[in-house]
Amino acid sequence: MKNILLLFILFSLEITSQTKNPAEGTYTVQDEVMTITDGAKDVLEGYPDASLFDYAAIDYYNKATNIIYSDANLAAEYYLKAIKIEPKFVQAIDNLGKVYRILEKYDLAEKYYKKSIEIFPNGSTAHQNLAVVYERQKKYKEELEEYKKVIKINSQDPEGYFGLAQSYFYNNNEIDLALKNALKALELYKKNPPNYIGDGYQLVGLIYYYSGDEINAKKYIQIAKEKHIENDLENAFTVPESILTKLSIE
Repeated sequence: MKNILLLFILFSLEITSQTKNPAEGTYTVQDEVMTITDGAKDVLEGYPDASLFDYAAIDYYNKATNIIYSDANLAAEYYLKAIKIEPKFVQAIDNLGKVYRILEKYDLAEKYYKKSIEIFPNGSTAHQNLAVVYERQKKYKEELEEYKKVIKINSQDPEGYFGLAQSYFYNNNEIDLALKNALKALELYKKNPPNYIGDGYQLVGLIYYYSGDEINAKKYIQIAKEKHIENDLENAFTVPESILTKLSIE
């Protein structure tokens, strides 16, 4: 019966894609939800077998997931109760890290992402989100290392390269490495385009712009604008108006 009921349970794991407005010096984090409805798939991907979890833990998990954004503090309480019942409930641990990021309690977010990694070392989601926490804490060396771990886990995962590119560009002022990784991320995005592929074009375009290559900057930023519009993500297009004017992009 557990296996049948589990098919109707959605486990939310956070995946992040970040864009940063150079004029403002701030990141915008866009969250996507990966839903898993089959316990067997959990096991194949390396997660603990969710079909064996206690019903009470699953109930607390679902309650928390439904109120992550409306009542983060209560969501944290529910996730903690779920983890107390099932200490290896990685999905709950990952989402608890997310809650603490929402609450800007970055030390606690770091703690639970690390706990997730202890249980599931190859969980690229936790590594990726831990990198975002390190960026918030201005631990840029550690941020780079986490993105490199994402790539090591899966060299075909564009998010690792995208994260590296952003960190090299915004936090470490290493333009060549930023461009190399941004182009690699875009190459991989093109193989299976996500809705936010515009972010990839935008990052490449901005790197070209700040490296002095306005021809390529205009090319990629124009495509970025088109992709964001195409995917109804106009708000994700954050290129400063001053740059658009200079590049004659309407």
